[in-house]
Amino acid sequence: MEQRKNFTKKVFGFNSIPGLSIGTSLTSFKDYLNKEFSVSSRVVSIDKKLREIFYKDSSTPILNETDDFWFRLLSLPPRKIKELWEKASESAFEEVNVAKEEFIFVFFHSSFFSYDYKWRVSGVDINQLKKFKFLAFFNFIDDIYDIHFRGRDRRAILRRREVTQEENDEQRFLNFIELTIFKLVEYIDWRQSEILLTDIFALHLGVPSFIFSNKHPKQTLWKLIRNLEGSAYLSHPISEVRRSTEKDTDTSFFEYEKFENSELYSQIARIANHVRQQFPLIEPTTIDELRIKKIRIKPKTKDEKLLLSTFLSPRWTISSLVSLAPELPHNRQIFNSILVPYDVEFLGLTNILEKFTDLKLNDSIYLQVHYLMSILDRKIKQDIAWRDHHLVEQTNNLLVLRPTFLGKSSGGVRREVQYFINADRLKAKCLILHEEGDCHQCSQKSASSILESVKKLRDYQVNFLNPQINLVIEQIENQITNQLTNYINIPLITIQDLITDVTKIIYQSLHRASETQFDVGILDPDPFQEISEEDQQAFNNLSKHITKSLLKGNFYIEVLKKEGNKAIKFTDNEESFLNVVSESNFFKIAKEE
Repeated sequence: MEQRKNFTKKVFGFNSIPGLSIGTSLTSFKDYLNKEFSVSSRVVSIDKKLREIFYKDSSTPILNETDDFWFRLLSLPPRKIKELWEKASESAFEEVNVAKEEFIFVFFHSSFFSYDYKWRVSGVDINQLKKFKFLAFFNFIDDIYDIHFRGRDRRAILRRREVTQEENDEQRFLNFIELTIFKLVEYIDWRQSEILLTDIFALHLGVPSFIFSNKHPKQTLWKLIRNLEGSAYLSHPISEVRRSTEKDTDTSFFEYEKFENSELYSQIARIANHVRQQFPLIEPTTIDELRIKKIRIKPKTKDEKLLLSTFLSPRWTISSLVSLAPELPHNRQIFNSILVPYDVEFLGLTNILEKFTDLKLNDSIYLQVHYLMSILDRKIKQDIAWRDHHLVEQTNNLLVLRPTFLGKSSGGVRREVQYFINADRLKAKCLILHEEGDCHQCSQKSASSILESVKKLRDYQVNFLNPQINLVIEQIENQITNQLTNYINIPLITIQDLITDVTKIIYQSLHRASETQFDVGILDPDPFQEISEEDQQAFNNLSKHITKSLLKGNFYIEVLKKEGNKAIKFTDNEESFLNVVSESNFFKIAKEE
Protein backbone atom coordinates (compact mmCIF):
# COMPACT_ATOMS: atom_id res chain seq x y z
CA MET A 1 0.00 0.00 0.00
CA GLU A 2 1.37 3.39 -0.93
CA GLN A 3 1.52 6.07 1.69
CA ARG A 4 -1.13 8.72 1.21
CA LYS A 5 0.25 12.12 0.25
CA ASN A 6 -2.80 14.22 1.03
CA PHE A 7 -4.16 13.74 4.53
CA THR A 8 -5.49 15.56 7.57
CA LYS A 9 -3.35 15.24 10.68
CA LYS A 10 -5.11 13.12 13.33
CA VAL A 11 -4.09 13.47 16.98
CA PHE A 12 -5.07 11.00 19.73
CA GLY A 13 -4.41 11.11 23.47
CA PHE A 14 -3.21 8.12 25.49
CA ASN A 15 -2.63 7.65 29.21
CA SER A 16 -2.31 4.93 31.84
CA ILE A 17 -1.06 4.29 35.32
CA PRO A 18 2.68 3.61 35.71
CA GLY A 19 3.85 0.07 35.00
CA LEU A 20 2.31 -0.43 31.53
CA SER A 21 5.28 0.86 29.51
CA ILE A 22 2.83 2.85 27.40
CA GLY A 23 5.62 4.51 25.44
CA THR A 24 7.01 1.11 24.42
CA SER A 25 3.53 -0.06 23.34
CA LEU A 26 2.87 3.03 21.22
CA THR A 27 6.31 2.89 19.60
CA SER A 28 5.65 -0.74 18.70
CA PHE A 29 2.24 0.29 17.31
CA LYS A 30 3.90 3.02 15.23
CA ASP A 31 6.30 0.46 13.72
CA TYR A 32 3.35 -1.89 13.04
CA LEU A 33 1.47 0.80 11.09
CA ASN A 34 4.52 1.63 9.06
CA LYS A 35 5.33 -2.01 8.24
CA GLU A 36 1.81 -3.30 7.56
CA PHE A 37 0.11 -0.27 6.03
CA SER A 38 2.88 2.22 5.16
CA VAL A 39 1.14 4.69 7.49
CA SER A 40 3.21 7.51 8.92
CA SER A 41 2.81 8.19 12.66
CA ARG A 42 4.65 9.82 15.54
CA VAL A 43 4.71 9.19 19.28
CA VAL A 44 4.98 12.27 21.50
CA SER A 45 5.57 11.94 25.25
CA ILE A 46 4.57 14.78 27.56
CA ASP A 47 6.26 12.86 30.39
CA LYS A 48 9.53 12.86 28.45
CA LYS A 49 9.22 16.63 27.95
CA LEU A 50 8.55 16.96 31.67
CA ARG A 51 11.74 15.06 32.45
CA GLU A 52 13.80 17.22 30.08
CA ILE A 53 12.48 20.44 31.64
CA PHE A 54 13.12 19.10 35.13
CA TYR A 55 16.72 18.26 34.16
CA LYS A 56 17.31 21.83 33.04
CA ASP A 57 15.83 23.30 36.24
CA SER A 58 17.55 20.83 38.57
CA SER A 59 20.56 22.08 40.53
CA THR A 60 21.87 18.54 41.13
CA PRO A 61 22.35 15.77 38.56
CA ILE A 62 19.79 13.00 38.15
CA LEU A 63 21.33 9.69 39.18
CA ASN A 64 18.75 7.45 37.53
CA GLU A 65 16.80 8.50 34.45
CA THR A 66 13.49 7.07 35.69
CA ASP A 67 13.26 6.31 39.40
CA ASP A 68 15.28 9.23 40.74
CA PHE A 69 13.49 11.70 38.46
CA TRP A 70 10.00 10.71 39.57
CA PHE A 71 10.82 10.62 43.27
CA ARG A 72 12.44 14.04 43.15
CA LEU A 73 9.71 15.54 40.97
CA LEU A 74 6.97 14.30 43.31
CA SER A 75 8.70 15.76 46.33
CA LEU A 76 7.87 19.20 44.91
CA PRO A 77 4.67 21.07 45.90
CA PRO A 78 1.67 20.30 43.63
CA ARG A 79 1.65 23.91 42.36
CA LYS A 80 5.22 23.53 41.06
CA ILE A 81 4.41 20.17 39.42
CA LYS A 82 1.48 21.76 37.55
CA GLU A 83 3.72 24.60 36.35
CA LEU A 84 6.27 22.12 35.00
CA TRP A 85 3.53 20.02 33.37
CA GLU A 86 2.16 23.10 31.58
CA LYS A 87 5.62 23.82 30.14
CA ALA A 88 6.01 20.18 29.11
CA SER A 89 2.63 20.08 27.37
CA GLU A 90 3.45 23.32 25.54
CA SER A 91 6.68 21.77 24.28
CA ALA A 92 4.79 18.64 23.20
CA PHE A 93 2.22 20.75 21.36
CA GLU A 94 4.98 22.53 19.44
CA GLU A 95 6.31 19.15 18.32
CA VAL A 96 2.83 18.03 17.24
CA ASN A 97 2.22 21.30 15.43
CA VAL A 98 5.27 20.92 13.15
CA ALA A 99 5.00 17.13 12.72
CA LYS A 100 4.54 15.87 9.14
CA GLU A 101 3.09 12.46 10.06
CA GLU A 102 -0.59 11.62 9.51
CA PHE A 103 -1.25 10.08 12.95
CA ILE A 104 0.09 11.58 16.17
CA PHE A 105 -0.09 9.67 19.47
CA VAL A 106 0.41 11.88 22.53
CA PHE A 107 0.75 10.11 25.87
CA PHE A 108 0.97 11.25 29.47
CA HIS A 109 -0.01 10.24 33.01
CA SER A 110 -3.17 11.97 34.24
CA SER A 111 -2.23 11.73 37.91
CA PHE A 112 0.77 11.18 40.13
CA PHE A 113 1.28 9.75 43.60
CA SER A 114 3.91 11.04 46.00
CA TYR A 115 5.31 8.43 48.37
CA ASP A 116 6.94 11.19 50.40
CA TYR A 117 3.80 13.26 51.01
CA LYS A 118 1.13 10.56 50.49
CA TRP A 119 -1.00 12.65 48.17
CA ARG A 120 -2.25 12.34 44.61
CA VAL A 121 -2.07 15.21 42.17
CA SER A 122 -2.99 15.80 38.54
CA GLY A 123 -0.76 18.24 36.72
CA VAL A 124 -2.98 18.24 33.63
CA ASP A 125 -4.30 21.59 32.39
CA ILE A 126 -7.44 21.01 30.30
CA ASN A 127 -6.93 24.31 28.48
CA GLN A 128 -3.56 23.00 27.31
CA LEU A 129 -5.17 19.77 26.10
CA LYS A 130 -7.65 21.73 23.96
CA LYS A 131 -4.76 23.01 21.82
CA PHE A 132 -3.96 19.50 20.57
CA LYS A 133 -7.44 19.02 19.02
CA PHE A 134 -7.57 15.38 20.08
CA LEU A 135 -10.04 13.17 18.22
CA ALA A 136 -10.31 10.71 21.14
CA PHE A 137 -8.67 9.57 24.37
CA PHE A 138 -7.52 6.04 25.15
CA ASN A 139 -6.80 4.86 28.67
CA PHE A 140 -4.53 1.80 28.49
CA ILE A 141 -5.03 -0.85 31.17
CA ASP A 142 -3.43 -4.20 31.97
CA ASP A 143 -3.71 -7.05 34.49
CA ILE A 144 -2.62 -5.77 37.91
CA TYR A 145 -0.47 -8.89 38.32
CA ASP A 146 1.55 -8.00 35.23
CA ILE A 147 1.87 -4.37 36.31
CA HIS A 148 3.14 -5.51 39.68
CA PHE A 149 5.58 -7.93 38.07
CA ARG A 150 7.07 -5.20 35.87
CA GLY A 151 7.55 -2.86 38.83
CA ARG A 152 11.09 -2.42 40.08
CA ASP A 153 10.40 0.46 42.41
CA ARG A 154 13.59 0.90 44.46
CA ARG A 155 11.89 2.54 47.42
CA ALA A 156 8.99 0.09 47.31
CA ILE A 157 11.48 -2.78 47.56
CA LEU A 158 13.14 -1.11 50.53
CA ARG A 159 9.77 -0.58 52.21
CA ARG A 160 8.95 -4.25 51.72
CA ARG A 161 12.22 -5.10 53.40
CA GLU A 162 11.45 -2.78 56.31
CA VAL A 163 7.96 -4.24 56.76
CA THR A 164 9.36 -7.76 56.86
CA GLN A 165 11.98 -7.20 59.55
CA GLU A 166 10.28 -9.65 61.89
CA GLU A 167 12.19 -12.44 63.61
CA ASN A 168 9.30 -14.86 63.01
CA ASP A 169 9.40 -16.13 59.41
CA GLU A 170 5.67 -16.77 59.32
CA GLN A 171 4.86 -13.22 60.41
CA ARG A 172 7.34 -11.83 57.89
CA PHE A 173 5.60 -13.89 55.21
CA LEU A 174 2.15 -12.61 56.22
CA ASN A 175 3.40 -9.01 56.31
CA PHE A 176 4.79 -9.38 52.82
CA ILE A 177 1.52 -10.83 51.51
CA GLU A 178 -0.42 -7.98 53.11
CA LEU A 179 1.86 -5.36 51.54
CA THR A 180 1.56 -7.02 48.13
CA ILE A 181 -2.24 -7.09 48.34
CA PHE A 182 -2.40 -3.43 49.34
CA LYS A 183 -0.17 -2.62 46.37
CA LEU A 184 -2.48 -4.53 43.99
CA VAL A 185 -5.52 -2.75 45.45
CA GLU A 186 -3.69 0.55 44.98
CA TYR A 187 -3.23 -0.26 41.27
CA ILE A 188 -6.98 -0.78 40.94
CA ASP A 189 -7.79 2.48 42.74
CA TRP A 190 -5.22 4.37 40.69
CA ARG A 191 -6.54 2.82 37.47
CA GLN A 192 -10.07 3.93 38.30
CA SER A 193 -8.86 7.47 39.04
CA GLU A 194 -6.99 7.57 35.74
CA ILE A 195 -10.07 6.38 33.84
CA LEU A 196 -12.26 8.94 35.60
CA LEU A 197 -9.86 11.78 34.78
CA THR A 198 -9.66 10.63 31.15
CA ASP A 199 -13.46 10.72 30.94
CA ILE A 200 -13.46 14.26 32.34
CA PHE A 201 -10.84 15.42 29.81
CA ALA A 202 -12.83 13.86 26.96
CA LEU A 203 -16.08 15.42 28.19
CA HIS A 204 -14.56 18.92 28.27
CA LEU A 205 -13.10 18.45 24.80
CA GLY A 206 -16.26 16.88 23.38
CA VAL A 207 -14.55 13.70 22.14
CA PRO A 208 -14.98 9.98 22.95
CA SER A 209 -13.06 8.23 25.71
CA PHE A 210 -12.08 4.55 25.59
CA ILE A 211 -10.79 2.09 28.16
CA PHE A 212 -8.47 -0.12 26.14
CA SER A 213 -6.52 -3.15 27.38
CA ASN A 214 -3.04 -3.40 25.94
CA LYS A 215 -3.61 -7.14 25.47
CA HIS A 216 -5.90 -6.40 22.53
CA PRO A 217 -4.34 -7.06 19.13
CA LYS A 218 -2.69 -4.09 17.43
CA GLN A 219 -5.16 -4.42 14.56
CA THR A 220 -8.03 -3.73 17.00
CA LEU A 221 -6.58 -0.37 18.00
CA TRP A 222 -5.95 0.47 14.34
CA LYS A 223 -9.55 -0.37 13.39
CA LEU A 224 -10.88 1.63 16.34
CA ILE A 225 -8.79 4.70 15.51
CA ARG A 226 -10.20 4.61 11.97
CA ASN A 227 -13.77 3.97 13.08
CA LEU A 228 -14.42 5.49 16.50
CA GLU A 229 -18.18 4.86 16.35
CA GLY A 230 -18.08 1.31 15.01
CA SER A 231 -16.78 -0.79 17.91
CA ALA A 232 -18.57 -3.69 19.59
CA TYR A 233 -18.30 -5.18 23.07
CA LEU A 234 -18.26 -8.98 23.33
CA SER A 235 -20.33 -10.06 26.36
CA HIS A 236 -20.24 -13.71 27.38
CA PRO A 237 -20.04 -15.93 30.47
CA ILE A 238 -16.53 -16.12 31.93
CA SER A 239 -16.73 -17.71 35.38
CA GLU A 240 -19.31 -20.18 34.01
CA VAL A 241 -16.82 -21.30 31.33
CA ARG A 242 -14.21 -21.97 33.98
CA ARG A 243 -16.72 -23.82 36.16
CA SER A 244 -17.85 -26.00 33.25
CA THR A 245 -14.46 -27.73 33.38
CA GLU A 246 -14.31 -27.74 37.16
CA LYS A 247 -12.18 -30.54 38.52
CA ASP A 248 -12.73 -31.03 42.24
CA THR A 249 -10.38 -33.70 43.56
CA ASP A 250 -8.84 -34.48 46.91
CA THR A 251 -5.75 -32.50 46.00
CA SER A 252 -4.76 -29.38 47.89
CA PHE A 253 -5.60 -26.86 45.18
CA PHE A 254 -9.13 -26.56 43.85
CA GLU A 255 -8.99 -25.10 40.36
CA TYR A 256 -10.41 -25.08 36.87
CA GLU A 257 -8.40 -27.44 34.72
CA LYS A 258 -7.93 -26.70 31.01
CA PHE A 259 -11.03 -24.56 30.62
CA GLU A 260 -9.82 -23.95 27.04
CA ASN A 261 -11.38 -27.36 26.29
CA SER A 262 -14.83 -26.01 27.14
CA GLU A 263 -17.39 -26.00 24.32
CA LEU A 264 -18.22 -22.34 24.90
CA TYR A 265 -14.56 -21.29 25.11
CA SER A 266 -13.92 -22.69 21.63
CA GLN A 267 -17.06 -21.04 20.30
CA ILE A 268 -16.11 -17.66 21.79
CA ALA A 269 -12.65 -17.93 20.18
CA ARG A 270 -14.15 -18.75 16.76
CA ILE A 271 -16.66 -15.92 16.87
CA ALA A 272 -14.12 -13.40 18.20
CA ASN A 273 -11.68 -14.26 15.39
CA HIS A 274 -14.45 -13.70 12.84
CA VAL A 275 -15.75 -10.46 14.34
CA ARG A 276 -12.26 -8.92 14.62
CA GLN A 277 -12.06 -8.99 10.84
CA GLN A 278 -15.31 -7.01 10.58
CA PHE A 279 -14.86 -4.18 13.08
CA PRO A 280 -13.09 -3.17 16.35
CA LEU A 281 -13.92 -5.78 18.98
CA ILE A 282 -13.54 -4.93 22.67
CA GLU A 283 -12.95 -8.15 24.62
CA PRO A 284 -13.47 -8.28 28.41
CA THR A 285 -11.03 -11.19 28.82
CA THR A 286 -8.10 -9.01 27.79
CA ILE A 287 -8.19 -8.18 31.51
CA ASP A 288 -8.37 -11.37 33.57
CA GLU A 289 -7.82 -10.77 37.29
CA LEU A 290 -10.53 -12.82 39.02
CA ARG A 291 -8.60 -16.09 39.04
CA ILE A 292 -7.34 -16.58 42.58
CA LYS A 293 -6.83 -20.26 43.38
CA LYS A 294 -8.63 -21.83 46.29
CA ILE A 295 -6.90 -24.22 48.65
CA ARG A 296 -8.04 -27.20 50.69
CA ILE A 297 -6.10 -27.57 53.93
CA LYS A 298 -8.03 -30.58 55.25
CA PRO A 299 -9.42 -33.76 53.68
CA LYS A 300 -12.47 -33.19 51.51
CA THR A 301 -15.74 -32.98 53.45
CA LYS A 302 -19.33 -32.18 52.54
CA ASP A 303 -19.45 -28.81 54.34
CA GLU A 304 -15.84 -27.76 53.83
CA LYS A 305 -14.83 -24.16 53.21
CA LEU A 306 -12.21 -23.69 50.53
CA LEU A 307 -9.70 -20.94 51.31
CA LEU A 308 -8.25 -18.32 49.00
CA SER A 309 -4.52 -18.64 48.42
CA THR A 310 -1.83 -16.40 46.92
CA PHE A 311 -1.69 -18.56 43.77
CA LEU A 312 -3.38 -17.81 40.45
CA SER A 313 -5.12 -20.04 37.93
CA PRO A 314 -4.09 -19.66 34.26
CA ARG A 315 -5.45 -16.51 32.62
CA TRP A 316 -7.87 -16.53 29.69
CA THR A 317 -5.75 -17.04 26.58
CA ILE A 318 -5.40 -13.86 24.56
CA SER A 319 -5.52 -13.68 20.77
CA SER A 320 -2.61 -15.18 18.86
CA LEU A 321 -2.40 -11.87 17.01
CA VAL A 322 0.37 -9.54 18.16
CA SER A 323 -0.85 -7.49 21.12
CA LEU A 324 0.15 -4.03 22.29
CA ALA A 325 1.44 -5.26 25.65
CA PRO A 326 5.22 -5.19 26.03
CA GLU A 327 6.82 -8.57 26.52
CA LEU A 328 7.37 -9.66 30.10
CA PRO A 329 10.56 -11.35 31.29
CA HIS A 330 10.73 -15.06 30.43
CA ASN A 331 10.10 -16.25 34.00
CA ARG A 332 6.75 -14.39 33.93
CA GLN A 333 5.45 -17.17 31.69
CA ILE A 334 5.41 -19.53 34.69
CA PHE A 335 4.46 -16.84 37.19
CA ASN A 336 1.45 -18.24 39.04
CA SER A 337 1.25 -16.14 42.19
CA ILE A 338 0.58 -12.58 43.29
CA LEU A 339 4.02 -12.77 44.92
CA VAL A 340 6.83 -11.78 42.55
CA PRO A 341 9.63 -14.42 42.60
CA TYR A 342 12.31 -11.72 42.56
CA ASP A 343 10.89 -10.13 45.71
CA VAL A 344 10.45 -13.47 47.48
CA GLU A 345 14.11 -14.29 46.89
CA PHE A 346 15.29 -10.77 47.71
CA LEU A 347 13.50 -10.86 51.06
CA GLY A 348 14.68 -14.36 51.95
CA LEU A 349 11.20 -15.89 51.96
CA THR A 350 11.80 -18.80 49.55
CA ASN A 351 11.75 -21.51 52.23
CA ILE A 352 8.57 -20.29 53.93
CA LEU A 353 6.82 -20.03 50.55
CA GLU A 354 7.73 -23.66 49.80
CA LYS A 355 6.27 -24.73 53.15
CA PHE A 356 3.13 -22.72 52.41
CA THR A 357 2.77 -24.43 49.04
CA ASP A 358 3.27 -27.89 50.55
CA LEU A 359 0.65 -27.20 53.28
CA LYS A 360 3.23 -27.59 56.03
CA LEU A 361 2.31 -24.46 57.96
CA ASN A 362 -0.16 -24.03 60.79
CA ASP A 363 -3.83 -23.81 59.74
CA SER A 364 -4.04 -20.33 61.23
CA ILE A 365 -1.60 -19.06 58.58
CA TYR A 366 -3.89 -20.21 55.78
CA LEU A 367 -6.89 -18.64 57.48
CA GLN A 368 -5.07 -15.32 57.77
CA VAL A 369 -4.00 -15.51 54.12
CA HIS A 370 -7.63 -16.23 53.16
CA TYR A 371 -8.78 -13.13 55.04
CA LEU A 372 -6.16 -10.95 53.33
CA MET A 373 -6.88 -12.38 49.86
CA SER A 374 -10.62 -11.81 50.42
CA ILE A 375 -9.87 -8.07 50.45
CA LEU A 376 -8.30 -8.33 47.00
CA ASP A 377 -11.02 -10.69 45.73
CA ARG A 378 -13.80 -8.25 46.71
CA LYS A 379 -11.95 -5.30 45.18
CA ILE A 380 -11.49 -7.12 41.87
CA LYS A 381 -15.18 -8.09 41.72
CA GLN A 382 -16.27 -4.51 42.36
CA ASP A 383 -13.89 -3.23 39.70
CA ILE A 384 -15.09 -5.75 37.10
CA ALA A 385 -18.70 -4.57 37.35
CA TRP A 386 -17.71 -0.90 37.14
CA ARG A 387 -15.24 -1.38 34.28
CA ASP A 388 -17.36 -3.72 32.14
CA HIS A 389 -20.33 -1.36 32.27
CA HIS A 390 -18.01 1.42 31.12
CA LEU A 391 -16.95 -0.81 28.20
CA VAL A 392 -20.60 -1.35 27.25
CA GLU A 393 -21.17 2.41 27.45
CA GLN A 394 -18.19 3.30 25.25
CA THR A 395 -19.05 0.89 22.42
CA ASN A 396 -21.87 1.30 19.97
CA ASN A 397 -22.78 -2.36 19.61
CA LEU A 398 -23.22 -5.26 22.01
CA LEU A 399 -22.60 -8.88 21.00
CA VAL A 400 -23.89 -11.41 23.55
CA LEU A 401 -22.90 -15.08 23.45
CA ARG A 402 -24.81 -17.86 25.22
CA PRO A 403 -26.10 -15.83 28.21
CA THR A 404 -27.67 -18.96 29.77
CA PHE A 405 -24.83 -21.39 29.03
CA LEU A 406 -25.66 -24.87 30.38
CA GLY A 407 -28.89 -23.47 31.79
CA LYS A 408 -27.24 -21.02 34.19
CA SER A 409 -28.09 -17.38 33.64
CA SER A 410 -24.84 -15.40 33.81
CA GLY A 411 -25.37 -12.53 36.24
CA GLY A 412 -22.61 -10.40 34.69
CA VAL A 413 -23.95 -10.81 31.15
CA ARG A 414 -27.52 -10.13 32.29
CA ARG A 415 -26.47 -6.89 33.96
CA GLU A 416 -24.57 -5.80 30.84
CA VAL A 417 -27.63 -6.42 28.64
CA GLN A 418 -29.82 -4.58 31.15
CA TYR A 419 -27.35 -1.68 31.19
CA PHE A 420 -27.43 -1.57 27.39
CA ILE A 421 -31.26 -1.46 27.40
CA ASN A 422 -31.38 1.25 30.07
CA ALA A 423 -28.89 3.40 28.13
CA ASP A 424 -31.44 3.55 25.27
CA ARG A 425 -29.00 5.00 22.73
CA LEU A 426 -30.32 5.75 19.26
CA LYS A 427 -27.63 4.09 17.14
CA ALA A 428 -26.73 1.21 19.47
CA LYS A 429 -27.47 -2.36 18.38
CA CYS A 430 -27.44 -5.64 20.30
CA LEU A 431 -27.16 -9.16 18.86
CA ILE A 432 -27.73 -12.14 21.18
CA LEU A 433 -26.81 -15.76 20.45
CA HIS A 434 -29.30 -17.65 22.64
CA GLU A 435 -29.20 -21.35 21.75
CA GLU A 436 -32.32 -23.45 22.34
CA GLY A 437 -30.37 -26.05 24.31
CA ASP A 438 -29.28 -23.41 26.83
CA CYS A 439 -32.82 -22.05 27.02
CA HIS A 440 -34.24 -25.51 27.59
CA GLN A 441 -31.86 -26.14 30.50
CA CYS A 442 -32.52 -22.68 31.89
CA SER A 443 -36.26 -23.35 31.78
CA GLN A 444 -35.85 -26.61 33.64
CA LYS A 445 -33.59 -25.05 36.26
CA SER A 446 -35.96 -22.14 36.77
CA ALA A 447 -38.89 -24.50 37.22
CA SER A 448 -36.85 -26.80 39.46
CA SER A 449 -35.87 -23.79 41.57
CA ILE A 450 -39.55 -22.92 42.00
CA LEU A 451 -40.32 -26.49 42.97
CA GLU A 452 -37.41 -26.58 45.40
CA SER A 453 -38.60 -23.37 47.02
CA VAL A 454 -42.03 -24.87 47.57
CA LYS A 455 -40.54 -28.06 49.03
CA LYS A 456 -38.29 -26.14 51.41
CA LEU A 457 -41.23 -24.04 52.53
CA ARG A 458 -43.32 -27.15 53.20
CA ASP A 459 -40.54 -28.90 55.10
CA TYR A 460 -39.68 -25.82 57.15
CA GLN A 461 -43.18 -24.73 58.00
CA VAL A 462 -44.84 -28.12 58.41
CA ASN A 463 -44.96 -27.87 62.20
CA PHE A 464 -47.03 -24.72 62.46
CA LEU A 465 -48.90 -24.30 59.16
CA ASN A 466 -52.57 -25.17 59.49
CA PRO A 467 -53.87 -28.18 57.50
CA GLN A 468 -55.52 -26.00 54.86
CA ILE A 469 -52.25 -24.26 54.00
CA ASN A 470 -50.33 -27.53 54.01
CA LEU A 471 -52.82 -28.90 51.53
CA VAL A 472 -52.43 -25.87 49.25
CA ILE A 473 -48.65 -26.18 49.24
CA GLU A 474 -48.93 -29.86 48.36
CA GLN A 475 -51.28 -28.98 45.50
CA ILE A 476 -48.83 -26.38 44.18
CA GLU A 477 -45.99 -28.90 44.32
CA ASN A 478 -47.95 -31.60 42.48
CA GLN A 479 -49.25 -29.26 39.79
CA ILE A 480 -45.82 -27.77 39.07
CA THR A 481 -44.35 -31.27 38.85
CA ASN A 482 -47.05 -32.31 36.38
CA GLN A 483 -46.61 -29.11 34.39
CA LEU A 484 -42.89 -29.76 33.86
CA THR A 485 -43.65 -32.94 31.92
CA ASN A 486 -45.19 -30.79 29.17
CA TYR A 487 -41.85 -29.09 28.47
CA ILE A 488 -39.52 -31.92 27.47
CA ASN A 489 -38.48 -30.33 24.17
CA ILE A 490 -38.96 -26.70 25.06
CA PRO A 491 -38.32 -24.19 22.25
CA LEU A 492 -37.00 -20.68 22.83
CA ILE A 493 -40.24 -18.84 23.42
CA THR A 494 -42.25 -21.37 25.42
CA ILE A 495 -40.41 -20.72 28.65
CA GLN A 496 -42.88 -17.83 28.89
CA ASP A 497 -45.73 -20.37 28.73
CA LEU A 498 -44.18 -22.32 31.60
CA ILE A 499 -43.88 -19.17 33.69
CA THR A 500 -47.45 -18.18 32.90
CA ASP A 501 -48.77 -21.61 33.87
CA VAL A 502 -46.76 -21.75 37.11
CA THR A 503 -47.94 -18.25 38.01
CA LYS A 504 -51.55 -19.27 37.37
CA ILE A 505 -51.18 -22.38 39.56
CA ILE A 506 -49.77 -20.36 42.44
CA TYR A 507 -52.32 -17.61 41.99
CA GLN A 508 -55.30 -19.97 42.02
CA SER A 509 -54.03 -22.06 44.92
CA LEU A 510 -53.21 -19.13 47.15
CA HIS A 511 -56.44 -17.42 46.16
CA ARG A 512 -58.38 -20.42 47.44
CA ALA A 513 -56.30 -20.56 50.60
CA SER A 514 -56.56 -16.91 51.55
CA GLU A 515 -59.80 -15.95 49.81
CA THR A 516 -58.07 -12.92 48.44
CA GLN A 517 -56.13 -11.95 45.32
CA PHE A 518 -52.47 -12.63 44.85
CA ASP A 519 -49.91 -11.05 42.61
CA VAL A 520 -46.54 -12.79 42.14
CA GLY A 521 -43.98 -11.00 44.25
CA ILE A 522 -46.52 -9.02 46.31
CA LEU A 523 -48.69 -10.36 49.12
CA ASP A 524 -50.97 -7.96 50.93
CA PRO A 525 -51.22 -9.30 54.50
CA ASP A 526 -54.32 -7.29 55.41
CA PRO A 527 -56.92 -9.64 53.84
CA PHE A 528 -55.45 -12.67 55.67
CA GLN A 529 -57.97 -12.46 58.49
CA GLU A 530 -57.92 -16.15 59.45
CA ILE A 531 -54.25 -16.91 58.82
CA SER A 532 -51.56 -16.61 61.47
CA GLU A 533 -48.59 -14.24 61.22
CA GLU A 534 -46.29 -17.23 60.68
CA ASP A 535 -48.38 -18.38 57.73
CA GLN A 536 -48.43 -14.90 56.22
CA GLN A 537 -44.64 -14.68 56.50
CA ALA A 538 -44.31 -18.14 54.98
CA PHE A 539 -46.34 -17.09 51.94
CA ASN A 540 -44.35 -13.89 51.59
CA ASN A 541 -41.11 -15.89 51.61
CA LEU A 542 -42.53 -18.28 49.02
CA SER A 543 -43.53 -15.32 46.87
CA LYS A 544 -40.01 -13.86 46.96
CA HIS A 545 -38.40 -17.18 46.08
CA ILE A 546 -40.76 -17.71 43.16
CA THR A 547 -40.37 -14.16 41.88
CA LYS A 548 -36.57 -14.45 41.94
CA SER A 549 -36.70 -17.75 40.05
CA LEU A 550 -39.12 -16.39 37.46
CA LEU A 551 -37.06 -13.27 36.84
CA LYS A 552 -33.92 -15.29 36.11
CA GLY A 553 -35.65 -17.46 33.54
CA ASN A 554 -37.84 -14.69 32.16
CA PHE A 555 -35.27 -11.94 31.52
CA TYR A 556 -34.24 -12.74 27.95
CA ILE A 557 -37.81 -13.57 26.96
CA GLU A 558 -38.91 -10.13 28.13
CA VAL A 559 -36.08 -8.66 26.03
CA LEU A 560 -37.25 -10.72 23.06
CA LYS A 561 -40.90 -9.72 23.45
CA LYS A 562 -40.26 -6.02 23.95
CA GLU A 563 -42.45 -4.43 21.31
CA GLY A 564 -40.86 -2.05 18.86
CA ASN A 565 -37.29 -2.75 20.03
CA LYS A 566 -35.52 -2.95 16.70
CA ALA A 567 -32.12 -2.47 18.31
CA ILE A 568 -32.04 -6.04 19.68
CA LYS A 569 -31.89 -9.17 17.54
CA PHE A 570 -31.84 -12.83 18.64
CA THR A 571 -30.31 -15.79 16.84
CA ASP A 572 -30.34 -19.42 17.98
CA ASN A 573 -27.21 -20.77 16.25
CA GLU A 574 -23.64 -19.69 15.52
CA GLU A 575 -24.00 -19.58 11.74
CA SER A 576 -26.93 -17.19 11.74
CA PHE A 577 -25.17 -15.07 14.40
CA LEU A 578 -22.11 -14.64 12.18
CA ASN A 579 -24.30 -13.90 9.17
CA VAL A 580 -25.96 -11.03 11.04
CA VAL A 581 -22.53 -9.73 12.15
CA SER A 582 -21.54 -9.53 8.50
CA GLU A 583 -24.69 -7.62 7.55
CA SER A 584 -23.86 -3.92 7.41
CA ASN A 585 -27.58 -3.07 7.33
CA PHE A 586 -28.00 -4.19 10.96
CA PHE A 587 -24.89 -2.76 12.60
CA LYS A 588 -24.30 -0.06 9.98
CA ILE A 589 -20.56 -0.53 10.35
CA ALA A 590 -18.42 1.70 8.18
CA LYS A 591 -16.37 -0.37 5.76
CA GLU A 592 -12.57 -0.29 5.78
CA GLU A 593 -11.06 2.13 3.31
